[in-house]
Amino acid sequence: MTFASLLRLFGLSSIVGGLVIAFVQVWFYFDQDSFIATYFDQVGYSFIAFGIIGLYLSQYKSFGGFGLFSFIFLSLGMSLWLGLKWFQTFAVADITKGAPELLETGMHTAVLGMNLSLYSLLIGVLLFSVMSFWKGVVSRWGSAFLVLAVLAELVPYGSLVSQIIAGIAFILLGSSLWKGNNEDVIRTKNNAQAGWD
Repeated sequence: MTFASLLRLFGLSSIVGGLVIAFVQVWFYFDQDSFIATYFDQVGYSFIAFGIIGLYLSQYKSFGGFGLFSFIFLSLGMSLWLGLKWFQTFAVADITKGAPELLETGMHTAVLGMNLSLYSLLIGVLLFSVMSFWKGVVSRWGSAFLVLAVLAELVPYGSLVSQIIAGIAFILLGSSLWKGNNEDVIRTKNNAQAGWD
């Protein structure tokens, strides 16, 4: 498997993840308690986690040290976010049935964990998307939409809109990887055609 085809695979993962989370947010608007929607939400973010790897790999030569830091911070935030999504998908339903008083009285450590995962993800997305926008290796529109998604999350009741915007952003960024129209992929293709790779 070549580097370009690997990036296309990561791009496809980003596209699928973006489509899933954008669709699921609309589903949540009509049915907030749907287990199936919660499950697909986690699946969508899992696809996006793989897409983020491809986004970094396509830009690593131009990103430098701060870009690496932003990718590591984003990966940490996404890992915590996936843990929260797992908890919401598989544990909350059982807690609601078995011990609803826990959710009503408040699980303070769960709230702390939710805030930690949310804000580390938001900071990571903001750093990574600003670096991506600045370098311009992948879609600047996708990077701009990610910045907009972070800002929308900070507005009251903006979580639904924020995740739809993030879904659109990952579709655009994944399309950029799928098409292979960034400088590192083009350089790799040219080297392979010339027999240098």
